[in-house]
Amino acid sequence: MSGRDPAFTVVVPAYNAEATLPAALGSLDAQLDRDFEVVVVDDGSTDATPALADELCAARGWRVVHQPNAGLPAARNAAIAVARGRWIALLDADDWLLPPYLGRMRALLASAPRVGLAFGDAWEWYEGSGRFGRGTAMAPYRPRVIPEAGEPCFRALLRTNFVYGAATVPRALAERLGGFDETLRAAEDWNLWLRIVAAGWRIAQTRDPLAVYRRRAGQMTADAARMHAGSLAALRGVQGACRLDPGPAAALEAAIASAERDLRGSAVASTPGRRLLRAAIRSTRPVRSYRLRAPRPAVEAFPELRRGGGR
Repeated sequence: MSGRDPAFTVVVPAYNAEATLPAALGSLDAQLDRDFEVVVVDDGSTDATPALADELCAARGWRVVHQPNAGLPAARNAAIAVARGRWIALLDADDWLLPPYLGRMRALLASAPRVGLAFGDAWEWYEGSGRFGRGTAMAPYRPRVIPEAGEPCFRALLRTNFVYGAATVPRALAERLGGFDETLRAAEDWNLWLRIVAAGWRIAQTRDPLAVYRRRAGQMTADAARMHAGSLAALRGVQGACRLDPGPAAALEAAIASAERDLRGSAVASTPGRRLLRAAIRSTRPVRSYRLRAPRPAVEAFPELRRGGGR
């Protein structure tokens, strides 16, 4: 990559991630597409994350940004602000990207004009049991048919966030839209995906798992009330940021009204907020059905997961 900018900047926000950051960064060592840089943002960690991030990244020639704690959206935006890559790929500090991930994102982003968001799915690995869930991370969310653009895509995404968080977006587009909304404390990714589609950009996706999602105690998705309130704030943020045609605007108004009723305690089972809440609650329940065999692509890339490790 000497003398030119990389194709990808992998953005890794890290807050008190000393137990998981080495594995997350190690998954990037295995990427088949090597045209990338990495920016880790230490978001005011109080454990050993700052020194660990410096050590791990110095050995690889990657960059670390240290900042006072400002939250996940601000940490991602801090990385985007110094990124050189054409595309921004997101990786949480407790997850893994499978070796084909960046290559598949490159193909998806080039698959049609004006692709503003590319994503796949992920295997779920449960830290407590050391086993893989039978389903995938997005199975509770994903509709049978996912429209790729326009009002049908916007309406589908309003109903539920079917985009796995380890997604990739063009850097120029993220900058043009102002990045992640730093006022949000949950559902900030959903907010950005909706704004991307509302701005007239396409999505491109594969149903193949290209990552491993670590299920663990203390995750944001385990706080159902926070996710529920966050979904409402995310919808309001889209309304404030986007100029919409009458059809999408009416759909957004209806979604906000329903989410407001949900927040006040009226259980409206068909609303976007309620579906998001149900999925968040399901994600915290004990898993009664694990895969009998660990998925081969995951354990071939990360053998420690076969043994119930992952650190």
